[in-house]
Amino acid sequence: MQLAPNVYLLDAATNANVFLIKDGDCKILIDTGLPGMAGAILRELDTLGAGRLTAILLTHHDMDHTGNAYEIQRASGAAAYIGADDLPYVLHDKERPGSQWAYHHMLRPRPPARLRRLEKYDLPGGVQAIPTPGHTPGHHAFLYRRVLFCGDMLKSSPAAKPLRMPESAHQWPQRLKGSLLALLPYPFRLLCPSHGAPLPNDEELRRFIRREAGESVTMSAG
Repeated sequence: MQLAPNVYLLDAATNANVFLIKDGDCKILIDTGLPGMAGAILRELDTLGAGRLTAILLTHHDMDHTGNAYEIQRASGAAAYIGADDLPYVLHDKERPGSQWAYHHMLRPRPPARLRRLEKYDLPGGVQAIPTPGHTPGHHAFLYRRVLFCGDMLKSSPAAKPLRMPESAHQWPQRLKGSLLALLPYPFRLLCPSHGAPLPNDEELRRFIRREAGESVTMSAG
């Protein structure tokens, strides 16, 4: 489904959103879904004319975002990028926390062969990486033109309204305030969370982000 010029939401990934940026010869995948979906994702990419990817950008280390990175990279030839503080989890050098630990030990996905730190590389296609620690230590959002991909910082409800993820879902909740507020100055028109429908950057969303940032401070201080 096309969301904006050059931006697509893949139908093949059903548990967490996977996005494609297709800008001329530059084809970028944002996240890869839970393990087991690689075949369906690759078939949809072929249908969209994006079988040979330029890059795979990973918002964070959770299994429903990195689960098919190895297979998609092998088939597409693209390098994969992730925040430095999340890199050890994908490489199996650190244990994932909470329910992600169970997913990891049940599924044991292979890490991509070409996994690069976001901080050390310029991204193709004019995509900007924005460090947003909180959900995970190395969580990043990505800005392409006027579309902001926020990963698991926020989600939306079935009615396409903003909805906070529970604080227990975040690995580093005390850092959420700064990361949420850091989104507001960016000139985006559409916010694309990894869970739920995209949201317009209207006054309701901006109020919601400010309120959630304030709640994060109150809860962490208490």
